[in-house]
Amino acid sequence: MLVYPALMVLFLTAAIVSSAAGPAGSPGNPIGEDLYVEHCATCHGMAGKASGPDRGGHPVDCNWMAMSSNATIFLLITKGGAALGLLPRMPPFGKRLSDQEVANLIWYLRSRCPQNPDEGQP
Repeated sequence: MLVYPALMVLFLTAAIVSSAAGPAGSPGNPIGEDLYVEHCATCHGMAGKASGPDRGGHPVDCNWMAMSSNATIFLLITKGGAALGLLPRMPPFGKRLSDQEVANLIWYLRSRCPQNPDEGQP
């Protein structure tokens, strides 16, 4: 039965992301920022507005992130957009990034979003 492994992935993901999280209101994560520049900015752009050189990316969506758990964002990054029924252009990074690197990236992305996502994008 696949339920047990799926639950284990969610619990482990939550534990990893929680360990990478800083205190509320802390500045962005420099490790996560470096990872974003190296792996994400080409498509999403430095400001997260899909203005990268490839310009095929989708903006970093703070509204979607506010409604999504860290585990869901973890799966999006590690398995790619198609795995969640989202844009298939988002490739999986699970073989390129460690779980801790993905957790740092999630912390960085969340730090770039306003408390009220309707206030703007990162």
